[in-house]
Amino acid sequence: MKVLHLPKWYPHRYDDQDGDFVARHVAAIAGAGGVGERAVQSAVVFAAVARGPLARLIEEEIDLDGLVPTGLVSRA
Repeated sequence: MKVLHLPKWYPHRYDDQDGDFVARHVAAIAGAGGVGERAVQSAVVFAAVARGPLARLIEEEIDLDGLVPTGLVSRA
């Protein structure tokens, strides 16, 4: 099973506690395991409006090494 999470709240560069509860749920789903066809693949895409100056109009932080691949996008 493949699950894509599109949360309204998720920890990000401006507030690492924002959406912590959601992040823990995503980690629990990803850690549910399973074997073969019952395996769970989980990923997160979260977008936020920047709360400070950015070097570019849109900045992204991609983490593909963790339990849950995560893409955080900030825009000015």
